[in-house]
Amino acid sequence: MRLGATQVQGCINGYGERTGNADLCAAVPNLALKMGVRTIPRSAWSA
Repeated sequence: MRLGATQVQGCINGYGERTGNADLCAAVPNLALKMGVRTIPRSAWSA
């Protein structure tokens, strides 16, 4: 992301990690909390 990526391909709950996809359950919080990247807008959060 720091080098200009606009998209991250990933997987949920480990399905697809062996093929090189990022685990989105770990990547999204890290991008948001540690790197300050805007990931999922509040309007998309479910109640």
